[in-house]
Amino acid sequence: MLLKLQWLTDIFDWLHHNWERTHVQRKVALVIFWIYVAALCCVELKRQGMLPPALAQLTPHSHFSAIQLAFTLILGLEVMSLIFIISTSFSRSVGKQFEILALILLRNAFKELAHLPEPVSIAGNLDPVIHIAVTALGALGIFVALGIYGKLASSYAYIQSPEMRMRFVISKKLLSLTLFVIFLGIGIRDAWIHIHTGEDMRFFETIYTVLIFADIALVLISQRYMPSFHAVFRNSGFVIGTLMMRLALSATPPWDTAASLFAAAYVLALTWATRYFRPAALRGPQLPASSRETEHLPPSYGKVPEPAEPREGVLYGKPHLEAWRQRRKTREAALPVAREECVFGAAERRARRTMPRPPAGKKKAAS
Repeated sequence: MLLKLQWLTDIFDWLHHNWERTHVQRKVALVIFWIYVAALCCVELKRQGMLPPALAQLTPHSHFSAIQLAFTLILGLEVMSLIFIISTSFSRSVGKQFEILALILLRNAFKELAHLPEPVSIAGNLDPVIHIAVTALGALGIFVALGIYGKLASSYAYIQSPEMRMRFVISKKLLSLTLFVIFLGIGIRDAWIHIHTGEDMRFFETIYTVLIFADIALVLISQRYMPSFHAVFRNSGFVIGTLMMRLALSATPPWDTAASLFAAAYVLALTWATRYFRPAALRGPQLPASSRETEHLPPSYGKVPEPAEPREGVLYGKPHLEAWRQRRKTREAALPVAREECVFGAAERRARRTMPRPPAGKKKAAS
């Protein structure tokens, strides 16, 4: 059934590839810059009474609203990237959640500027300044947590079969493509309602709610391909962490910052625990300590490098799998020779280490 939907994953791959291109990102950034400049001009024209009534009704009165608009667009781009990254791995998806959370906190800090008068003055009203400071420190804490998470996060080969891995990747890409369509649909609907009614739509809150259900669906999909307790606990724990991040955004300052930092700390603790207490099957092979153990070599000792298997985030069709099987047959044919060379090399290195070294005085004289 999944292989029949492969043409949909081809569409997703095309969208993902074009979105991640450098020149596309530069053009999008340039568009956001000009939208920011246009927003500043519209606010100033409204203050001077030179804006048409229909457009003046939609334009805010504060110049700081242009900053909020720019960061809202940047946040929308990050959510779009998150939707595409869902098809790769849980660990990368959680890392993108950290980035989005930090940007949301910075956006909330700029939203507090709208409560300040123009020209800026904090006399008699320190609450916005306090909220800005707390939120900015929270964003810095999330940034530090992201750096630590990048050092701790690791991927595990839960799925050994290339066919099952390919099916898992196809399932995640279909889920990401569905989220992409929902994202566009909600964005167009909210923009239409805002233009015609002026009502402030809670776009990101709606998207976060959809992403919560998508995370649960992803856990259920992954359980089919990774039924082990370690995998289920790790993936479910990541969903709980992202759920706490999204719930933190609905709290009022400064509790939103405190809840965000707690969610980040939980994800870091979960990442460390699942890495430290991973099953023995997910650990690397242990090499023999002495020559007496060479007759009891484990199967992994002396292997030639494993041919590249299908990876998460890359779509492999049947021709790729056939080529992979052929490379695996070649590897198995070369395995006895490689194991013999590895044992001989190890014995030769041990012999060199046990050879007596010349005295230091004779070595200096010879030099």
